[in-house]
Amino acid sequence: MIMELMMILQLKLFFVLLDVNLLVYKFIMAYFIENVLSEEECNKFEDNDIAQSLFDKIINKNLKIKDLKKPNKLIMTAKYIPGMKFGLHTDTGLYYNSDDKEETRFTILFYLNDNGKVTQIIKPKKGSTLIFDIDLWHSGNEIIEGYKYWIGIEGIGNIKLY
Repeated sequence: MIMELMMILQLKLFFVLLDVNLLVYKFIMAYFIENVLSEEECNKFEDNDIAQSLFDKIINKNLKIKDLKKPNKLIMTAKYIPGMKFGLHTDTGLYYNSDDKEETRFTILFYLNDNGKVTQIIKPKKGSTLIFDIDLWHSGNEIIEGYKYWIGIEGIGNIKLY
């Protein structure tokens, strides 16, 4: 009990030092749980070819996109529900290899549904793909009704020289 009170006093002092006026103190926790995935499952994800198979679907369309060479194995997903949006931003590429002179150049989104009702002009359809330069300013407009769900990968290309 004394340790808990000391911890609360330390937190209150910390918040006072930051000049933060809080009515409710919330403790933030983190959990480390061992053996959630088996070794086989870990290997399956580590050696995944999901990004490559998605990338191959684009290449099989015979698109000629300058500097689009291969995918990063990182896979991203998002699900937007009514009221959600993503403000104006550019994407941050996570791949850079100075030896091969390669970096993330493109964001590639694969839409998994018809996006519900959104406030935008272009409304991607289920099964469609959007490819754009990571430096392009864009936003995820607000979902009015339904949801928007996508899988994304990064497209790797030659290092951009500015």
